[in-house]
Amino acid sequence: VCSSRFGQEDAHVACRQLGYARGAVLRQELAAALTASAADPPQWLAGLACQGSEARLADCANPGWGIVTANCTHASDVGLACYMDVQGPPPPPP
Repeated sequence: VCSSRFGQEDAHVACRQLGYARGAVLRQELAAALTASAADPPQWLAGLACQGSEARLADCANPGWGIVTANCTHASDVGLACYMDVQGPPPPPP
């Protein structure tokens, strides 16, 4: 997933889809470091606009699967921290 326009509501939906209570977006530098050695599969989603109540990322408004801009490389992969508790530490600053 490209980090373009990816925000806290998107993070909450992504983490809930994975079975967690909530999520936070990681700073771009940390997310890039985590994916630096990853394989090079395609990015499937960009420009997500979740409201926060969706059950999964596919339910969020988006331009369509596989429609990503040229500037969405793996250096712009989204990074998440997911939490089991609802009242955990605050999300990191952007």
